[in-house]
Amino acid sequence: MSNPLLVGVDVHRKTNTVCVIDSQGQELLPRFTMDNNHPGTEAFVQHMAGIYRTQRRDSQFNRKSAK
Repeated sequence: MSNPLLVGVDVHRKTNTVCVIDSQGQELLPRFTMDNNHPGTEAFVQHMAGIYRTQRRDSQFNRKSAK
């Protein structure tokens, strides 16, 4: 079963604020802010990739546990 992550980004001139929620509307992480520049964007992508890997690993673990 799929459990999508919904990512909202509030874009400002110097920073971006990010909120990550699940399909039920629960915030999965505290909101975080990153610089609105190239290094900030790279950090955002790396951070989201880590969240995705963790979510995927947890999801696989839950499926194995349910069997």
